[in-house]
Amino acid sequence: MVLKGTMLACIILLCLQGVLFADCPAGSFMSADGCQQCGLDQYSAAGATSCTPCPEGQLSVKGATSIKECYGEDDETSHRVIVYKEELGTTIEIVTKKGFVTDKEDPTDFKPITIHKGFVCPKGQTKCGDIDECVPNSGLCNGAAACSNGFDESPELCASYQCPAEYEKCADGLQCFQSAGKCDKYKVSHCNDKSDDMGCDCKLNEMMCADGNGCALVLKKCDGQAQCADGSDESDDICYDLGVCSKGTKLCTSGNQCISIATMCDGTVNCDDGSDEDSDFCTEYECPPYQRKCDGNKCLPQWNLCDSEPDCEDESDEDPAFCAAYECPAAKKKCADGIQCVPKKLFCNGKEECTDGSDESEEECAEKKGGGKNVIEKGKGTRI
Repeated sequence: MVLKGTMLACIILLCLQGVLFADCPAGSFMSADGCQQCGLDQYSAAGATSCTPCPEGQLSVKGATSIKECYGEDDETSHRVIVYKEELGTTIEIVTKKGFVTDKEDPTDFKPITIHKGFVCPKGQTKCGDIDECVPNSGLCNGAAACSNGFDESPELCASYQCPAEYEKCADGLQCFQSAGKCDKYKVSHCNDKSDDMGCDCKLNEMMCADGNGCALVLKKCDGQAQCADGSDESDDICYDLGVCSKGTKLCTSGNQCISIATMCDGTVNCDDGSDEDSDFCTEYECPPYQRKCDGNKCLPQWNLCDSEPDCEDESDEDPAFCAAYECPAAKKKCADGIQCVPKKLFCNGKEECTDGSDESEEECAEKKGGGKNVIEKGKGTRI
């Protein structure tokens, strides 16, 4: 038999590549690298140069030899089994002929078998029932559905679900809440049925909310910020025509809201009706001893007086004549100019706070423990 040049060259090339010139067996195909096994959901007869896909929706093992080894999901000769694959660390879906028993450790021991990795959630997450969604285990049965089908909050799952450590079930037997939040009163209920705040005793300085689910501080009732989930501490029944507010607070003109005296006429509206910043009212209003009136209708905290930064529009809080006679608060100290007040803790810190620089002077800082002076360099102080 005489071989033509082209055929001979091909044989030589295949031999050099370590490939025997022979038909590949069924279940494989000839490639440049030799015979290769058909992959999943494919089959081939002997001598094939490529593998044929199984019909749509059918599965096969690697190395299937004919279409007869392609099995449909509803085929009477096959069925699906979910098993645990140890080396993958997760579950996988396998297809086997009916009558075959699958090994949970290694399902590949059985033939014909095809392994298809199905939809699997990462470790620490749970699949949302029959849909391809995952939710963190920490979010299961917490009263707020994360799965689009609500599976993570369903009675099917939550009735038998065991809450994590430091959590407990609400009265409905489904939702879990953090035990530390039980009877925490001034916050929104953690249970949708509000059972985490039921049966809780109020203290002497508290009032029970109208629905019985929690307490509110008496001092903060009618302050415009509801403490009770039902808002009863701000209701008209409680707040209308209070007449007298708690110590340290003052009644707004509306008669149904009390605010802190420290916030009256401070330039910021705190009463819902704006009466605490009414110009006529504030002009006549006498500021508390720890505040000073400026601009004729504004109360300024003493801490802000004579600090070299004007807070009043008329700058009366930084008036030299006033500040020269003004006595700084206990935590502050006058600079050498006798006008500016600076916190004592900022003296000799390596950064000039006094406009005249006297807080970092040699005379001032020599009194510091260890003697010496501060060298000011790029805003940093260094003891020498």
